[in-house]
Amino acid sequence: MTNEGRPSRTVNADLGWPDDWIARVSGEACSMCAVGRPDDDGYGLRILKARYSDAYLQRARVLTGYTKVIWRGRHVVEPTELRDEEAAGYWREVLLVAQAPAPLPAAEDELRDARQRRATPAHSPDAAVHA
Repeated sequence: MTNEGRPSRTVNADLGWPDDWIARVSGEACSMCAVGRPDDDGYGLRILKARYSDAYLQRARVLTGYTKVIWRGRHVVEPTELRDEEAAGYWREVLLVAQAPAPLPAAEDELRDARQRRATPAHSPDAAVHA
């Protein structure tokens, strides 16, 4: 580890992390930050656009209604990097999504149609906060 608490390039090589891992962690090459706030992030459809986060109902059939909530403020890697106000807002929005009713059949149909229109990519290994 470096003095800044970030992995060194030697650690990256030793652990087999991607060559651009440091750039991902720093935000320089974070694809989650770079994509902006799309209605469809390639993995699911946005069901909530809020102040601190976006929630995406996932196409993957891990569990009906499986949704990820992505932090949409400044780049952070871990929720522990959020300021108190940011953390409170983010987790409040996570709870809002968690309390939502299960997706309606129409939403499931829309996801199926969207999946058929484009291939669903595998899970992204990028470093950014999502719940």
